[in-house]
Formats: sequence, structure tokens, C-alpha cells
Amino acid sequence: KNIRTIDFIQQFDANKIADAYKAGKSLNFEWFDGFSKKRIFSSMQPISMGVTGENWGSMISVHESVAYEEVGLPLVQKISRITLGMILIVIISVTIVARIYIAKPLSRFVLAFKDIAEGEGDLTREVTIKSGDELQLLGEYFNAFTAKLKEIIIELKTRSEQTHLVTEDISEASNALGNSFGDQ
Repeated sequence: KNIRTIDFIQQFDANKIADAYKAGKSLNFEWFDGFSKKRIFSSMQPISMGVTGENWGSMISVHESVAYEEVGLPLVQKISRITLGMILIVIISVTIVARIYIAKPLSRFVLAFKDIAEGEGDLTREVTIKSGDELQLLGEYFNAFTAKLKEIIIELKTRSEQTHLVTEDISEASNALGNSFGDQ
């Protein structure tokens, strides 16, 4: 490895590395290793030691495959976990929103229809939904429908009472007419 590093320094801009080394600056670079046919990531860090002010340095080089192998799998696992977490959050949020904004208003309709179908047909019952969407419109139309039904039922009741009164009048007239024929 030392020979490769020396060869690399000679092939790379050796003055740039030497200047960074003398100035005590960090230097990160990558290069292509002709032996393994892979990129190598290198980092040179200065180390000041002693009182003399001499600059020392440490250089670490890692093959591309090793660098990605070590980082790649945990990174993929982290991304997978984050993605799964986000999907779960979206599913839970949609479920909560669906319950609040769809299931609760629909249950009001179910109870109102059930009351009309099974109960005594209380047409004074109204469904109140303030959602500003189609469910609110459905509630308004339901209320309008029950109001019209109530009007129709009141009209039928009034006509039924009138028919009953007319029938009684006809019956009385018929009895009176029958009595008058019987007297003659």
C-alpha cells in the first residue's frame, strides 16, 4: 500500500499535497487505483506535534466498494424505515380523517334513516353537518326531503279528514233520504 500511495502522490499533483501538508491543511481527494481498477477515497489530516512546529499528517485511503458496502446497507435500511414510517403515518392520518369527516357524519344519516324506517317516522328530526362539502349538501337535501315528506303527510292527513267529513255528510244524507223514502 505504501508503494501505491507513493505512486499516487507522484501521479497526482504532488505539489498540491505537499503544500497542504506544509500548511497544516486537510485535503480530501479521490483517485483511480490502476491495480484494482477502482476509485479510492483519500483524506489527509494534519497533526501538529511537539514544540518544534513540525507538521505531521495522517492519510487514510478506502476503496470505493468498501466505503459503499459499509455505508450502503445501513443507509438503505434507514431510508426503508423512514419510508415505512411515513407510509404508516399517512395511513393512520387518512384513517383518522376518514373517521372524523366521513364516518361520523354518515352515522348521523344512518341513525336518521333508521329512526324514520323503524321508529314512528319522526320527520321533525334534522341532520346537521357543518363540513362544507358533499356530506353537508347531503344533510341539507335529507332535511329538505324530510320537510317535503312532512308537508305531504300533513296534506294527506288534511284531505283524509276532509274525506271523512264528506263521507259522514253523505252517510247522513243517505240515511235521511232513506228515512224520507220509508216515510212515504
